[in-house]
Amino acid sequence: LTKEEFDSAVQSSLNAYFTPIAVVKAMWDAVRRLGFKGGNVLEPSCGAGYFLGAMPEDLASKSRLTAIELDNVSARMTKAMYAQYGVNVIESAFERARIPEEGFDLVIGNPPFGAERSAELRNVPFATFTLHNYFIAKALECVRPGGLVVFLTSTGTLDSTSEGHREYINRVAKLVGAIRLPSKTFKEIAETSVTTDLLIFQKREAKAVGAQESKWIDCVGLPSSSPINGELWTRMHVNEYFVNHPTGVIGKLKTSTQKHGLSVICKFEGDVVDALQERVGALPEGIYKQRK
Repeated sequence: LTKEEFDSAVQSSLNAYFTPIAVVKAMWDAVRRLGFKGGNVLEPSCGAGYFLGAMPEDLASKSRLTAIELDNVSARMTKAMYAQYGVNVIESAFERARIPEEGFDLVIGNPPFGAERSAELRNVPFATFTLHNYFIAKALECVRPGGLVVFLTSTGTLDSTSEGHREYINRVAKLVGAIRLPSKTFKEIAETSVTTDLLIFQKREAKAVGAQESKWIDCVGLPSSSPINGELWTRMHVNEYFVNHPTGVIGKLKTSTQKHGLSVICKFEGDVVDALQERVGALPEGIYKQRK
């Protein structure tokens, strides 16, 4: 690597976690179950193109794909592999990429996790969101009404004590489903134990005015009787969605002392792939309508 390439790689390594291919495939299965059959697709943090490579052929043949990647080396790898198949690969930060608002039917991927902010210069409500929440809000800006955003993201999106980003996202989109993955999911591919959530949003036909269904805005105490409570004597606060939909959690929730303090993690001893496929199979069918 040249010095510039090496610096780019170092910078991206701070919050880049490549996704296990079984999880990527499950996310495409979820998209198909929701009713997506092809269209304009955006992957806003593509890395080396895992989501592109695992896209089912029947969906890919009916789609126009755009991929964005900040790291120079990863972007060049993606171009080398997928540009020949018509994928438009843009080397850029998501906030700098010149892409149309409401120009996509689906945004899918694993955006970077991190407490830092984006370099967004526009005066938009989500400019100061933490990076993963910024990606969700920006992705919702990019999809058309009725379009889907399917992201693997930090548990901070649902469980953080701050509710501002959830209130904003809820005005723009409906939370279709959420699946919490065990901490061991990324262990083999990324050598890290991180609890993550698979979140599926559908953009509203019009920005919500007034009260909307919002059974995922608040974080509440997890009852000791909950089937996902792995510590009967510890008071844990989690998003109300998982209190009301415990089957969305693959495993049991426990507390763990991390460098930033006490956090809730997810432990599971079974087969994660089978458990994830079971949850995907319980998602609503056919809610996405193809663009006419």
